[in-house]
Amino acid sequence: MGSKLLELELRRTELLTKFEPTYRPVQEVEEQIAQTREAIATAEKTPLRDEVTDRDPTYEALRSELAKSKTELAATEARAAAMSALVRTYRTESQQLDHKEVLHEAILRAAKTDEENYMLYLHKQEEARISDALDQQRFSNVVVAEPATVPFAPQGRWLLVVLLGGLIASLASVMLALVVDRWDPSFRTPDEVESFLGTPVIAAFPKNGR
Repeated sequence: MGSKLLELELRRTELLTKFEPTYRPVQEVEEQIAQTREAIATAEKTPLRDEVTDRDPTYEALRSELAKSKTELAATEARAAAMSALVRTYRTESQQLDHKEVLHEAILRAAKTDEENYMLYLHKQEEARISDALDQQRFSNVVVAEPATVPFAPQGRWLLVVLLGGLIASLASVMLALVVDRWDPSFRTPDEVESFLGTPVIAAFPKNGR
């Protein structure tokens, strides 16, 4: 009875590492434990009777030790199974924690990258806002001092214009006279005739006939 009770308790411990106390198999083990304890209590209340038998005491002692050893072995195996289950559970939880830690670090890196990008965006936006404000201020400072008008008469120094016009007219007249004189084929003096014909001039008549 004692070995069975120990085995049931170890089984209950193993189940509780995986399931809630309200789980059906856990409750069944609890019922078996209660029944076993009740049977042990009943056996303890029953008075012992001495019987004389012809069995060998040494054999009975060895048999009792063997049964005790088997019980202890079963209990040890049950404890080992329970410990193995706990080790597997802890190992699984450790792996899950490692995975969650890696995932957490990845999320932190992504959040940091997003934060840096957001700060860069805010910086660029602020620079653009300042540039627009400066442009608007620069254009708003421009003021028309005096509107442009179309003059009704030419403006300037009229005396200088008149003098320049007279000088240009005089130069044009002189140049025209030189050109006309250059290309005029008539002879004006006896020397021109002698130079052109190569013979002396005997007589010359005035142009007006006098």
